[in-house]
Amino acid sequence: GPDTEWFEDDIRLASHPGVAGIVLPKTERPAHLARVAAHCHEACGLYPIVETAGAFEDLVALARSPRVVRLMFGSLDLQVDLGGTEAAGD
Repeated sequence: GPDTEWFEDDIRLASHPGVAGIVLPKTERPAHLARVAAHCHEACGLYPIVETAGAFEDLVALARSPRVVRLMFGSLDLQVDLGGTEAAGD
């Protein structure tokens, strides 16, 4: 995730030609995607995981960010972020 101590080291690997795509956990802002895209080679796609309520504020902007192939959703982390305690259907 962009707030971890490993983020900068991890995105440096994005320029490797063998990297076809990058899954980005806890993506909340287009700026997170831009930081990664700046290190990617041309064919590398981005797959941000929307896992927080804050990410929904910029959902359209995340989806329209350069190199985004598709959005992914982390339903359990989102549920925790929203204060939920039970899965649907329980």
